[in-house]
Amino acid sequence: QVRVLLSLPFLIQKFLLKICQQTGNIPGVRVSGIFDDLMEKSVMKIQSIFNQDTTGVIDPVTWYNIVEYSKQKE
Repeated sequence: QVRVLLSLPFLIQKFLLKICQQTGNIPGVRVSGIFDDLMEKSVMKIQSIFNQDTTGVIDPVTWYNIVEYSKQKE
């Protein structure tokens, strides 16, 4: 039996990639499992879209908004 553990940054990056591909409204993302500058900029852009403080920190509200925004199509 093989177990695969996903890091939280990797999971969030998969959602961000979907948003980027569907809308083009965020700077982009590298799916690496590392919280890098590009990921931070994309998180801040989503926070801005949802009128949150643009901290780059993924709190529960930001996480919810990322998931919900990934379900939209433009």
